[in-house]
Amino acid sequence: MEILEKTFFQLIIPFISWAMLGMVMDGTFSFNWLTKPDDGLWFLWVLFWIGAISICLSKLTKLFNWPEELIVGICCTILLGVLLINKLSFGYHLVAWYLPFYSLGALTNKYEEKFDDVLIHLKWFLLVLFIVLGLFWMRTLPPAFIGGNSMLITYVYKFITGIVACFGIYIAAKSLNRKLSVLSEIGGGMTLGIYAIHQPLIRFLREFIFYDFNLIPIWVQVILLFFISILLTVTIYWVISKNKYTSKLFLGK
Repeated sequence: MEILEKTFFQLIIPFISWAMLGMVMDGTFSFNWLTKPDDGLWFLWVLFWIGAISICLSKLTKLFNWPEELIVGICCTILLGVLLINKLSFGYHLVAWYLPFYSLGALTNKYEEKFDDVLIHLKWFLLVLFIVLGLFWMRTLPPAFIGGNSMLITYVYKFITGIVACFGIYIAAKSLNRKLSVLSEIGGGMTLGIYAIHQPLIRFLREFIFYDFNLIPIWVQVILLFFISILLTVTIYWVISKNKYTSKLFLGK
């Protein structure tokens, strides 16, 4: 329970805080983000519930003395099966979809050396395969070369593409980790703040700063918006992180 309480303050409190801030900025006091977390920082909501499920699965593993992989596999199969039948509210579809990816990540960490030995020899194959799969990938429809509107085919194709991408990025990151250690430092501590801040910031800049820049070419506007948003995002993150209250509310720290 202590771990669950800690992750609640790290994930759910920032999720609620940013959603409330968004309501104030939009001037529309709707609480749809509670039943449809897609409208907020959904990944915080999903990570919390995936963490809660993982704790329960760990306890079941000890209770029944079954292999962890079997318990996780059964759970993922059931959740995905329900997802194919009905897309429930409160972000169920997101939790059900991302739990297998989270579980594979945990297993990769558990059997790191074995995975690395295999993946290091498959990195170029994974890269080429991802490019091929990506060419036909559709967000909500089956791959372009199949057509139709089968939900099962859509999910299977998206799942395979996602797994190939995850393992490809994983092995590439392992190879570049020492060369790009600064990215690890930024990603480890600033990811949530940067992601949460840049979205409303870019919207604000486009509506109030770049709304009447018709005389400037689009490509110049894009470059200006890119660098200005990065600078302001990091600055705002630094200000938020320096206050213990705003840091807890918006960064979960």
